[in-house]
Amino acid sequence: MRAGETNVKWFALVLAWIRLERQKYQTKKFDYEAELDMPVEYWEQQFDSYIQRLRHYPTDSEQYAQAALKLAATTIAHAEHVTERLKGKLPKPGVPSGTLERW
Repeated sequence: MRAGETNVKWFALVLAWIRLERQKYQTKKFDYEAELDMPVEYWEQQFDSYIQRLRHYPTDSEQYAQAALKLAATTIAHAEHVTERLKGKLPKPGVPSGTLERW
């Protein structure tokens, strides 16, 4: 693989795992509507919990991989809620942070 390329099949597998984590675990454990109203401190605690797990496990362990995937799924959940409040006014992807162009 060349620099800047991703393994498309593996990327698709990771995205499928995250989607299933959201569907089969997170949305059953946490009420989606209740998550919409959670303060930023709630999300920070969720992120910190997984970051602590990442610090605890060796980087080549399955526990580390699970914590990384759950952190990604939680980050996506937060992004879902933040962007849902924007009602479709998403910024353009592929631009530097802080550059706000309509998509």
